[in-house]
Amino acid sequence: MAGTVAAEAVKAGDTSAAFLGRFDKRWRARFGRDMDIAYMINKRIANYSDEQWDSALDLMKRLTPAQMAQALRGDFSAGLVMGILARNPGLVATGGKKFLDLLLERINKPALQALEG
Repeated sequence: MAGTVAAEAVKAGDTSAAFLGRFDKRWRARFGRDMDIAYMINKRIANYSDEQWDSALDLMKRLTPAQMAQALRGDFSAGLVMGILARNPGLVATGGKKFLDLLLERINKPALQALEG
């Protein structure tokens, strides 16, 4: 991605900060949503008690290998969240519902809105 923008800048004869800023916009369009979600998760789990970590690990044990791999990659999608809920319906009845609602809201927010907001 950076190489592509650099090549475009050289080809256009414009290596200004404004032109090279295209990299940042493209990067955020591609990765910004997942980074936002990972940050939300990190903020939430940073203050976990031992009991909350135990519960989280119990939840992870119930994920399929594919779901766990997707989550570890930071590849958050509505399908992942829905799959986790399908395997762990008790999350809907707990405080996890509000957090999952926030995740789904962020997942469904278009990447371009993320750039503007």
